[in-house]
Amino acid sequence: MRLLWKILLFSVLVAAVPLSFAGWKIIERVRDELLYVAVSGKLERIASDLAYRIDRTYAREWRNILQTLARTEQLALLGRPQPNDPVPPLEAAVEEQDDVVAILFYPDIDRGSVLTLRGALARRFQGDPAARARILDALGADDTRAREAARSHRGYIGHPFAVEGLSGLYLTVAIPWETPGATPGAVIAKISLARLQQDVQRAQFGRRGLVYVVDAAGKTVAHPDTGLVAQRADLKELPAVQAAAPILAARQAAEWDAAGTDVPPVSEGRQTGTGYALCQHVPWAVIVEEPLSDALAPVRDILRDLVLWLMVGLGMAVVGGLVLSRMIGRPIKLLADGARAVGEGNFDHRIELRSRDEFGELAHAFNQMAAKLRAYDELNVENLIREKTKSEAILHNIADGVIVTGTGDEILMVNAPAERWFATQEREAVGRPVAEATESADLAALIEETRADVGNAVHAREIAVTRAGQVRPTILNARAARVVTQRGELVAVTTALRDVTAEREVDRMKTELVSVVAHELRSPLVSIMGFSSILRDDGIDAGSRREFARIINEESNRMVEMINKFLDISRIESGRTEIVRVPSDLVELARQVVEINRGQADAKGMSVEVRGPERITPVLADPTLVGQALLNLFTNAVKYSPPETAIRVVVTEHRDDIEIAVSDEGYGISEAAQRRLFEKFYRVEDDPRVREVSGTGLGLSLVREILERHGGRVGVRSARDEGSTFSLFLPKRWT
Repeated sequence: MRLLWKILLFSVLVAAVPLSFAGWKIIERVRDELLYVAVSGKLERIASDLAYRIDRTYAREWRNILQTLARTEQLALLGRPQPNDPVPPLEAAVEEQDDVVAILFYPDIDRGSVLTLRGALARRFQGDPAARARILDALGADDTRAREAARSHRGYIGHPFAVEGLSGLYLTVAIPWETPGATPGAVIAKISLARLQQDVQRAQFGRRGLVYVVDAAGKTVAHPDTGLVAQRADLKELPAVQAAAPILAARQAAEWDAAGTDVPPVSEGRQTGTGYALCQHVPWAVIVEEPLSDALAPVRDILRDLVLWLMVGLGMAVVGGLVLSRMIGRPIKLLADGARAVGEGNFDHRIELRSRDEFGELAHAFNQMAAKLRAYDELNVENLIREKTKSEAILHNIADGVIVTGTGDEILMVNAPAERWFATQEREAVGRPVAEATESADLAALIEETRADVGNAVHAREIAVTRAGQVRPTILNARAARVVTQRGELVAVTTALRDVTAEREVDRMKTELVSVVAHELRSPLVSIMGFSSILRDDGIDAGSRREFARIINEESNRMVEMINKFLDISRIESGRTEIVRVPSDLVELARQVVEINRGQADAKGMSVEVRGPERITPVLADPTLVGQALLNLFTNAVKYSPPETAIRVVVTEHRDDIEIAVSDEGYGISEAAQRRLFEKFYRVEDDPRVREVSGTGLGLSLVREILERHGGRVGVRSARDEGSTFSLFLPKRWT
């Protein structure tokens, strides 16, 4: 089978078939399960929202209205209204409630009642006593059951009823109450359901969605068709009403205390989706109906779009497979033909492929290979390969680095040391320019200079290379030479690299050490020589002689201290100082060092405090050397702090090490000076107050060497004019 059809078939199998199978499974799942679940959930949600509104808005509001009216009349009984009150309190309270059309107030359930009609209703039948009496009889039809409920101290909500001569439905709501004389009474309100009817009409949804409310008998309470409401139409034959009727009947028998269970009524065999929700405070059910064709329309639109896009994806996969197969098949065929031609010995064969993608690069590399094979064919190929292998083995295993570049500045070979120094790999560097592969402009300049020199001289240069994570650069001595044929043609440039970092560092340190030691020793020597020559003068008095002798002695001690510290550092660095490791209590060691040298602080009126835990883990350390390091820090704290300040030595045990911190309230150290603080002979020069204090600049260097030999470290936290804290960290487990 040709590659074209293989790629096309692969594209269809990998892309189109799984996509089509997944899409078809989604369509079946949505059609079989999710369609009716989605419709049922939507209908139940609409019904539940309206049922919740009836419970939380209407039922609660009716109870609050009656309680307000009861309190109003109770207050009226306790203190009769003033003569200038234009409206009795109960009538005024009725006028404030839009849903209340009439109030029957029973101060005593067994006696007469006080009727209060809404003002608009009373005025409507003012001239027609017969109609007014008929309306009052109709409104009071359910009062007997309401009074019986009030006598049992229960609230009452009756069944909706119609009143001849009035539009809409009405509802009897009653609550019990007691008069100031403890006589059982009742407040009975006649509530208009017009506002509920408006809410039901506003709750309609979709094109043909229907929402209505029925009572426990299946009769209409609120419906978009006002004619059904006026007739109190019986809807108990409808499927949704039949589903809710048993639960409503049970709740009515139990005085509406039991909660019903909603049963999703939507099924695939019906033409109309229905759902219902039961009210909790009134024996009503909210019914929702919608034709399945309307309810399922959005889902069917989604399915149609899904099928459409599946077909589009399948078509795109087929077209893409055709295009991809042609894009890949032609270059591969050209390469196959070229490889076959070169294999047959036709090294002049070239592939004409102008694309700039990977196939174009492959064709270009193929053409270069054919040209190289033509050149190799003109030579003794076997000897050439043998010598090349031998040379590569030698170059890759010598200690010095070697980089071989071609005539066009491209790298031909890099051995292991050069790979390490320039952080590259031979397979990545070959064929790339020197400056790009090694990131060294100096090396590239040296090679270019050598290539341009026709005299075949050896060119040398030192190159600094800094790798990631290095603090100091690696210094390489590079020597480059041209490689030419017998006819003088340039073949390559060979560059040998040797690491001379250690030698340059030793040279630098020697020069720096000689300079620093000479500078540090010159000052006391000059003082000694000067005052010694003055002492030879016979005309100097005894007091001056003693003063000059004291200065000479101090300068001599300073020289001895400097030389001793320098020798101590040298012995520690060279390993000649033997560390005697014994279990040491660092808290006790700190107290001993401070007590022995407290006199230095007392002379300046300074307070010294040593703190540490009562029990601390002993560490393996040389107490003499650690004490010497701590003494250096304590002496510096005294020297570089003003009088009348405090010094604190705190020993703290951490998880892996123990810290001895020496804190002072001295002049502080700048951030720039902290970076060189532990170098030999370095002294802080950016603060004139510090420059006035004599020192050798070797103490902190000695401290660092002692701590490093113990496997620990020394740290510093300081800021100008805020004091300093030097910390010695000694590991608990040191081997």
